[in-house]
Amino acid sequence: MFSYGIFYATISTGQTNVKLFIQYQLEDSYGAGLTATHLSYILVVSRVSRILSNIGFCKLYDKVKDKLGYYLPAICGGAFFLVITGSFFPQAAIKAVLMSIGFCVILGIRDMFTTYIQDLLLKKVDVSEQQSGMYYLGLSGKIGKTSTGLLFSLMLLKVNLVYVITLLAILSILSFAIALKLYKTISYDHI
Repeated sequence: MFSYGIFYATISTGQTNVKLFIQYQLEDSYGAGLTATHLSYILVVSRVSRILSNIGFCKLYDKVKDKLGYYLPAICGGAFFLVITGSFFPQAAIKAVLMSIGFCVILGIRDMFTTYIQDLLLKKVDVSEQQSGMYYLGLSGKIGKTSTGLLFSLMLLKVNLVYVITLLAILSILSFAIALKLYKTISYDHI
């Protein structure tokens, strides 16, 4: 539950802040009107990536099974790395492409992770406890999202947005470490 709360909050807060970060970075190069147009295209592509990830989830899950719990946070960390790296490129086109790819990946793995965790919870918890487990799972996601949202909003009053995105990448790495520990625990339970 704790791992889900951290990771869900990282993705949700990251989605909002990365979109804002892309807008901020592109306005320097393209101006307000062209930035709005580019952002619209990026949002359309991100929605398509989300649909494709939902379609491909079953195939991916069949191949990697429980390892998906640590692949997704690692992919999320890579996505934040793309966003941060892209922001340092002086060429606006390269900057836009790298940051957009990172944003699309973040959106693409959000539903996959939620579905994976719900499936894991339903497999590991007794039938009589499944409903309360789902409630606690939703609650942990909301608590994590609220906490990180508040933290990052307060941070944005004092620091640059790139530091917030960097902290999100660090949270993603933390989620990866927790997921790896959980995977090892789950693997030992099957022995």
